[in-house]
Amino acid sequence: MNKNKEFEKVNAIKDSILRINEYITDSDITSIEQFEDRTVISIDLRTSPIYDEYSGKNFLSPDIFEYLENVFRFIGNKTVPLHIHFIYPEGMSDQEKEHIKNLYRIHYAIAYREEKKSIKYSNIEGVIFLIIGIILLSVDYFVNKKNIGAIISDVVLIFSWVFIWEACSKFTLANFESRLQISKDTILFTANIE
Repeated sequence: MNKNKEFEKVNAIKDSILRINEYITDSDITSIEQFEDRTVISIDLRTSPIYDEYSGKNFLSPDIFEYLENVFRFIGNKTVPLHIHFIYPEGMSDQEKEHIKNLYRIHYAIAYREEKKSIKYSNIEGVIFLIIGIILLSVDYFVNKKNIGAIISDVVLIFSWVFIWEACSKFTLANFESRLQISKDTILFTANIE
C-alpha cells in the first residue's frame, strides 16, 4: 500500500512538471521571437521613460534592463545570435538612436567588468585563505612533532581545514553565479541592436 502511495506521488510530481513546462512553452511573450537562426527581443521605448530620471540622458532607465533580463530568461536556445529590436518613438533622430545603442552597450560592458572584478577579488581571497590553511596545517605538523598538546593540535588542525575549505569554496562555488552573469552579460553585450 505504501508503494502505491509513493507511485501516485511520483506521478503527481511528474504531471505537475509537465504542466509547468507546457505553461512556459505555451506562454505568449510577444516581445520574443525565436527562430532557428536567431532570437529577437523587442523593447518598446514609446511608452516609458527612456533615460534614468536623474542622469541627464547619460544612463538608460533601469526598467529597460530589468525588463530585458526578465525576458531573457524565457529564451530557449541561447546559442543562436540575439537581436535587440528597439521600437523608437516617432521623430527620434538617428543621433539619439545611436546614443541609446551606445548606452545599452556601455551598461553591459560595465556589468561585465564589475563581475570580472568580483571574481578576481574572490580568487585573491581564496588564495589568501589557502595560504593561511597551509600555514596552519604546517603549524599543526610541528605541534604534533613536538608533542606540545593534543587540544592545541586539534584546534589548529580544524582551523587549517576551515581555511582550506573556504578557499575551495571561493574558487568553485562562490564564483559560479558571477560566471553565469558574465555569460549573460556577454550575450546581451554582443547582441545585434536594431
